[in-house]
Amino acid sequence: MDARKVVIEPSIDQSKDPKDYGAKVSYEGMECEVRKLENPLARRYNALQHIVGDLQDILGFIEKYNSSEVLIRSAIFQAIIISYGRCFGSGDARGISLREQDVFPEGSPLLQTHRDLIRIRHKVVAHADDPDVTCGEISIVFAATWHAWIEPCASRCYSQHRLLHT
Repeated sequence: MDARKVVIEPSIDQSKDPKDYGAKVSYEGMECEVRKLENPLARRYNALQHIVGDLQDILGFIEKYNSSEVLIRSAIFQAIIISYGRCFGSGDARGISLREQDVFPEGSPLLQTHRDLIRIRHKVVAHADDPDVTCGEISIVFAATWHAWIEPCASRCYSQHRLLHT
């Protein structure tokens, strides 16, 4: 069978089955029968494909990260952290997740980086409860003359400081 001759078209026919999110498949113009696999191996394969998809998304985000716009860089940074953390999450819906000890053996030079990324996910991006990372202050800056003043601003810091006008 020549895989280049296989055509897969998304097909949703919920009139017969409300959970039908399948596809129509044809080979050399002839429709093929599609059977849904519902067993532990199929679920595991599907979960691993989602993890691979998340990792591919991360690579795409990293390529786009060098945008000159700070807001876009911030969104991309958060997307990277969320996607990375999801690969190592509890996996309740997927049924599987990557395990730190399987990916980063003890002594791996990337183990601490991995742990830092997961800490950022938990403490900064998802829950914002790390005072060392989510620091900030409010200041009013007065100009040299009494009547003129500069708007109050707040600074936020993750890995870099930014001024956000309020």
